[in-house]
Amino acid sequence: MGGGGFAIGGSVGLGDNFVIDAGYSADQGGSGSNDPSDGGITGAVEQSYIVQGTYISDGLIDAAIAYMRGNDGDDNEFTDTFAGLLNLDFGNFFVAGTVAFHDNGDDDDFSWMAGAGLQDLVFEGSEFGVYYAELPDYGDNDPQMVEAYLGIPVSQFLTITPAIIYGDLNEGADTDQWYGALRATFSF
Repeated sequence: MGGGGFAIGGSVGLGDNFVIDAGYSADQGGSGSNDPSDGGITGAVEQSYIVQGTYISDGLIDAAIAYMRGNDGDDNEFTDTFAGLLNLDFGNFFVAGTVAFHDNGDDDDFSWMAGAGLQDLVFEGSEFGVYYAELPDYGDNDPQMVEAYLGIPVSQFLTITPAIIYGDLNEGADTDQWYGALRATFSF
């Protein structure tokens, strides 16, 4: 049978400027099922949790802190990630970035991302952005990626965002790849 999994998340607004987000995701339970007698979704080999607190200003600075805990299922060791996010909004131009510290018990690593974007570049309501990231790696490879995207508002409730992504694992020959992505964002 095919794979499958489970994810759930939610957000709670605290006043006009603060939001708390939380989420949980898991693959199938211990024997590849979501059967409650076999551990169900909480007994999954791979699972992750996230909690994020966000300050959304009415002006220049938006910021967030996040905690994530997850595992890859291979050795059942969890990695704890502590992250900070910052966005500086100058009207139709923004600069944003993240920094994160990853601790899996045996190794530590640091990752970061920075980018910039323009609002209303192509037409009203659109958003064009480019980001560069150095991804976590517990060796000496320093994998990296670059993404360029264009958010296109279809209606007040739907935005379609095509993106081009380049990634390089820096593990020798043929570890760089180009990807395309298409995201749909529904707002209610």
